[in-house]
Amino acid sequence: MPAGLFGDKYHQLPRSLSREASSAGVFTVIRQDEGRCRLPWLRRSGRKVETAERLAKFLALIAVVSWRIFFVTMSARAKPDAAPDSVLTFAEITALDQIDASRTRPRLQRPTLAAYLLQIAMLGGYLARKHDPPPGNMVVWRGITRLHDIAFGIPIGSSRRCG
Repeated sequence: MPAGLFGDKYHQLPRSLSREASSAGVFTVIRQDEGRCRLPWLRRSGRKVETAERLAKFLALIAVVSWRIFFVTMSARAKPDAAPDSVLTFAEITALDQIDASRTRPRLQRPTLAAYLLQIAMLGGYLARKHDPPPGNMVVWRGITRLHDIAFGIPIGSSRRCG
């Protein structure tokens, strides 16, 4: 995406593209100077996006990840009794099963999509009290991030090469 593609120096992004942009207001403005993008919310988050091409790649990646999180959350709400392998990967299901098996009282009574989503949300900080609303996208995002870290670490911890 060349720097002069926008026509003028400013371009507006819809607020749904980033959490920081939505908390700031309806639109976030990108200012382009000599092929560099100035995004205050990217600077605060520590992302190194300096050119419009890097910004386009970054936003494409974020769009795919946010779509998957939204899809997992809404699928569990629409069809709570569905099989978890319809939405989750084999590695995610295996990691959640191993986490649940290590507890003294397992929480996964029935292997449904809603039960697995609840476990993912609890990894993200959801308390699952009786009066709590269903888990939202942010808590599912934090839970999936933590689940991927755990799934990455399980094979490392299970292969005892030293000690």
